[in-house]
Amino acid sequence: MNPVLETGEDQEVEQETEADKKEEKDDATADEELEVNEDKVDWEEYIEEGFEMGSASQDETDPNKEYYEPAQVSQITLEEHLENQLAERKLSEHQHLLVQFLIGCLDASGYLRMASRRSPRNTGANVSEVLESLQIIWSMEPPGIGARDLQECLRLQTEKKKTADASASLALRIIDEAWEAL
Repeated sequence: MNPVLETGEDQEVEQETEADKKEEKDDATADEELEVNEDKVDWEEYIEEGFEMGSASQDETDPNKEYYEPAQVSQITLEEHLENQLAERKLSEHQHLLVQFLIGCLDASGYLRMASRRSPRNTGANVSEVLESLQIIWSMEPPGIGARDLQECLRLQTEKKKTADASASLALRIIDEAWEAL
């Protein structure tokens, strides 16, 4: 009904038609460029060149070589390893938190460098609770974890081995009685 709108629609249709004609003309030109006269192609030369390239690449690769995808390597930290073991144990919430605190206090070598008398002040637990929690850490793997010094670490490792080896009792005597000489 509006003559201005009708004129606008007609112009758009005309512009679209012209654009379509132009695209069709470009497609036809592209098809003509791609057409190859097979009579003019030297097939022998083409095949020889193709096989030379293929044979060169076959010489470089070993057909018996196996290819592996690189696997991601992730290492679990000592703290994560101990916390996984802690999760398998049924402990009271207070004792669980206390053991977790002591695990967090371990140094990179697995030693507990904090004196057990100082830890009650930090946690609000008494000395006997801390020692019970320390016993739980000592029962974990690897043997000797949570020791406060080398002598205690060797003693813990030897005690774990004692059940499997009869010579462990001699080793315990050496650790306990002749530590200074050792």
